[in-house]
Amino acid sequence: MIGTGSATLDLVLEIGIALALLASLVLLWRNYRGR
Repeated sequence: MIGTGSATLDLVLEIGIALALLASLVLLWRNYRGR
């Protein structure tokens, strides 16, 4: 994982990345079903 030296920043980064991945998966799934 990316290390910034700050535990709080690391946690925020990990949560942000996870949310971005989930959002992209949901959008892809909705586009796939919408066809």
